[in-house]
Amino acid sequence: MATTVTVSPRTLSYLYSGSAFIGLNGRYAAWINVDPGGGADSVGYAATNVGTGPFRLAPRVGDRLAISIYYDQRGHIFFTVTDLTRPATQTMVLYVGRLIYSAARLWVQTDRVLSVVPPAASTRLWQFTGSRLTTYSGDHGTITGPWTTSKMITTTTGTASGTVIVSPSGLSSNGQNFAAWLRHR
Repeated sequence: MATTVTVSPRTLSYLYSGSAFIGLNGRYAAWINVDPGGGADSVGYAATNVGTGPFRLAPRVGDRLAISIYYDQRGHIFFTVTDLTRPATQTMVLYVGRLIYSAARLWVQTDRVLSVVPPAASTRLWQFTGSRLTTYSGDHGTITGPWTTSKMITTTTGTASGTVIVSPSGLSSNGQNFAAWLRHR
């Protein structure tokens, strides 16, 4: 899976809140995270039970990052980040073993935003562009498929009856692009 994000300024006061993620999920997970505000150690990678760490890149607010995760089905995960603004690229490879990843996700970490004072107007946290995915069998697509998709929405109660705190925009560019918004409540 791959997407491009522009490093956002920090709009939430909590450390690690509002980070952008791409990830693969199954019995174990693998992901890349980009923290708002940029700087050293603001881009990281992780795979359950095998490793985690920062990329050496130190992007600035406004830098465009191409991020991708590739699993080669022989047990290796390739985490790649390219700062398209500078340019600079780094790939980290971890051996995770033979796994089945049953889902791919693009999301913004919102587990600590319940206590955030809502903004006066909805605020864009991240823009994901050029998103594309490939299945084990070689099927290529965007966020919309050819597979089942669902939206991730954070509410005050964690249920559909709660007030929306963070939600995605509609998809654009044939299912390749969307934004994650901190909503005015």
